[in-house]
Parts: sequence; C-alpha cells; structure tokens
Amino acid sequence: MKKLLAMVLLVGLLCSTAACGTNTASDSSEGTSESAVVSETGTESDEPITITIGIDRGADIVYPEGDSQENNAWTRAYEDAGIKIEYKMVASGDQYNQKVALGIASRDLPDIWKSNKTNFYTAVENGYAYDLTGMKEEYLSDLSKQYTEEYTIPFEAVMVDGKEYAWPELNEDPTAGASFLFLRHDWLEALGREVPTTQDELIDTLIAFAKEDPDGNGKDDTYGLAVKKELWETNHVLEGFFNSYHAYPNIWYEQDGELVYGTVQAEPMKAALTDLQKLYEAGAIDPEFIVKDSTKVDEDITALKLGATYSRWWIAGGSMANSYIADPEKVSGRWWCVETPSADGEPVKLQSSSSAPNNFFVVNANTEHPEAIYTLINVWFENMFSPDLTEEQYRTYAVAEDHLPQGFALITPWPYINPRLDYIQAVLDGTMEEGELTGESAAKYSDLQDFINGSQTRDGYDAYWNYNLADPHSSSSVRIKYEDSTISNMAYGPSTDTMIDKMSTLEKLRDETIVQIITGQKSVDEFDAFVEDWYKLGGEDIVKEMNEWYQTTK
Repeated sequence: MKKLLAMVLLVGLLCSTAACGTNTASDSSEGTSESAVVSETGTESDEPITITIGIDRGADIVYPEGDSQENNAWTRAYEDAGIKIEYKMVASGDQYNQKVALGIASRDLPDIWKSNKTNFYTAVENGYAYDLTGMKEEYLSDLSKQYTEEYTIPFEAVMVDGKEYAWPELNEDPTAGASFLFLRHDWLEALGREVPTTQDELIDTLIAFAKEDPDGNGKDDTYGLAVKKELWETNHVLEGFFNSYHAYPNIWYEQDGELVYGTVQAEPMKAALTDLQKLYEAGAIDPEFIVKDSTKVDEDITALKLGATYSRWWIAGGSMANSYIADPEKVSGRWWCVETPSADGEPVKLQSSSSAPNNFFVVNANTEHPEAIYTLINVWFENMFSPDLTEEQYRTYAVAEDHLPQGFALITPWPYINPRLDYIQAVLDGTMEEGELTGESAAKYSDLQDFINGSQTRDGYDAYWNYNLADPHSSSSVRIKYEDSTISNMAYGPSTDTMIDKMSTLEKLRDETIVQIITGQKSVDEFDAFVEDWYKLGGEDIVKEMNEWYQTTK
C-alpha cells in the first residue's frame, strides 16, 4: 500500500490476449485452441460460447430489481466478452463441497468450478483437471498480469509435478487474511478508560465491558469478547487473541528451518488459554458462544451487546455498518480498530491465512474452451481496476448501497497491492486532485466526503472506517502497520496421506479441548495431554510428511 502510485500509473488499456478454441472437445489437456477474432478480454466476440460453472454461493445474495443469478451486471459483462454462463453446480459451504466431490466421483463436472483443496487434488490425481501450464502468460491481459504478478505462493500451490492445474484464489497481501482487534470506543469513554496497550489492560477492559454496564441501561446484558462456535477463520475469531501471546494456531510456519504446527506449541497456546478461561469465568464471553455461528454473533454486534471482536479488516463495512444503519442515533465512532497488544512487550505478529489459498478455480480436462477462465479473470480486472474506470462503472460492478454486485462475479482475484488508499490519501494531502481519481478510489473518496459532510449511508460508513487513513482508528490505518508483521501459513502444498486420513479427527479434538478449557471443564494444564494425543493419533506422521514436502520446495 505504500509505494504504489508509480507502479499503477504504468498500467494502460487492456490488450487482447486470449483466443477462442475449436468446437471439438479434447480428450486430454494438452495444447491450446486455434485463434479467431478476439475481444479485448480474450474471447471471440461475434458468437458467444457457453461455459458451465460450479460456484460456492449462498441463497441469500441480493440482486438489484430485475436482475437474477442468470442475468446481472457480471453475466452481461461476460456475454459482452463472448461468454454465456450456465450454472451446473450452485450451493454453499459443505453442501457445495459435497456436490463437487460427487461430481468428481461420477465424472460429471462443469467446464470451470470452484474447488476446495481436497477436491482440487483429487481432480488432478484422476486426470479431470486441465493442464493450464503456460496459458496465463498467453491469455491474461496486461492489466490482469500487472495486478497478480507479485503473488508467489498461490501460484506455487496450483503446481503438481511441474504443471499448473488451476487458478488460485487471490486475496491481496497477507494482512488481508489477518485478524484485527476492534473495540467499542463509546464503551471505553463511558467507563473512563483508554485504549489498552498491553494484554493485561485488554483483559481488564473486556471484563469491565461485561461487569460495569458500559451501555448504561442498568442491565447485565453485555459481553466483552465476541466468540463464535467455530472459533476460527474470518470474523469473531480467536486467532488474533492467540497472536498476542506469539501463538499461531492452525497454521504451519517455519522455525529453525523446519515447519511447525502452531496449534501444538504448548507454551504460548496455554498462556492464551489461561486468559480466555479467565474471561469466561468473569462473564466476559457469552456462555452461548458454543451454539452461535458468525451470523448470530453479527446480530449481537448489531444489537450493541459486544465490546470487542477479532475480525478481518473489512468488517467495518459488514456487521458494524449494519449496526450503524440500525442505530437510530447514528453514532459513527462506536467501533475503533486498534493495534493488537502484546502479552510480554515483544512486537506482535499477526498470522495470515491468505497466503496459502484455500480454494481453486479448476478447468475441466475435456472442456472445449480452457482459455475462457482467463476471459473471466480479465473481465473482472477490466471492470474493477481499469485505470479508465469511472465511478459509475465501478458502482455498477462492485458496491452499491442495497447490494454487492462484486458478489455476482465468478472469479474475483484481488490485486496483491491495491492503490486505492494511496490515491485517496493523495487527495486528502492535496497532492492529487479529486478529479484525477477513477473507479474504486473515486467512489470511496466520494462516499468518504459525503459521510464527513453528514450523510448517514452504509457506503459512507464503510468508506470512512475502512479506507480513511486520516483517522488512526480506521481499519486500513491499523492494517498498514502490520504489512511487515505477519506470519503466513506455509502449508500450500497437497494434503499429506496422514492429513487426509486423520486431520479432521485431530481438528475436532483440538476444538473440543479448547472449548472445554475456555469453559472451565478442563484445566489449562490438560492442554499438554491434548498435545501428546495429537502426536500419537497421527500428528507425528503429519509433521514428518509436511517437512518432507517442504524440503522439496527449497
């Protein structure tokens, strides 16, 4: 985010880079199709081709009036680029993953589908994934290449035996996958407290949020820390809390030249669990967290019942914006993003799950048009990040007040480095004119200024608390402080044999043990027994297999 302006100004108009294939289905993934007349995004523009899709998408998505899954801004953009979309698999979460697994088993798969790690490698092993080696260099537009060339680990993750078998999910720099601490600033003020700068101060503050009636309603109805039943990943999670103790659960990271698994590093894990148990005993954690998923915790955020959460940087535009919109008083500064305090005074590093991709976009080995995946990617970058994009065009394809058009897109790779903050800050600093802003930067700046001038919209709240570097407690102001202070998950290779057989059981044991310790059903010292069991029940073999793989990457 810091040295981006010059780089992005080099980006020009999109080039034509892809060709449409022949009409004969291939029996293997070797070779590329012959070229005809191509559009700027790489596919024949005179006669659209039909591509079947498998996508992980929830049923609660909101479309503008008159639009639908089959007809929306993105499907129309794909058709303009020569591709007509037909949906073959649509579901969400585990249900979607099961559909893909069934499709692999029956060899009934769409032309392009989103896949989790397990299904991806299964498809490759069975010969169902197209060998895309060399194709992105040929078919990606200059703009797409510009914004993805700094990624390394994700593209290593799609290589099997030296061949490239998918497009990886791309989620910006590692801070995009970190968990940041958000606190109720209005509660701090009500209790006469400052932002905590040590972990001891934070623990004391979270207990006070539960015990000292910070909302002033005379009821015992508030909690300090948001926790969901799943414990991990995305919002209302525990990773950020553990990171204060230099514990990094659920990721593999390098230590003394070898990979170690953060979950079983007992000393820092036990230090964090000691304080989590203390918070629970003091009533600072909702005892019903064991049955509440992220959506239910979001509802508690909206209802102003929670004082802190560890979540992704963008949550300010999610449940916190919902809370603001639902608030009759429209109090803007209830939530502040703050630096994560340290338990021992040593600098905190935040763990990141975004470096190693969890999902992949796979092309069917028998598709007629393997190059179509790059057209979808090029269309995304053209309509989201083109230097000539107008504010109106950005709003058509990205974010609108009552819906989120970018959620209609099929493949959504984010630039490793996004220049929006630099542009917005340049205008705020007076080194750039507002009229020079384009696309996302223009939209965010416009929303930001409208919010500062009194508008009370969701987009305005999102722009101010996510993208406003002038406020030290916007999420981006805190996020940039950790650009060089993250620990990435290095497990980007295939699951090992023992992982496939036993990791789900070990993860279940992990979660059960941590919940039992937090809720006081087990002592913190019993975590040592969990670590021993983890190694005995397959963990020892997993560590050995992971390091054997890791040595092959050096």
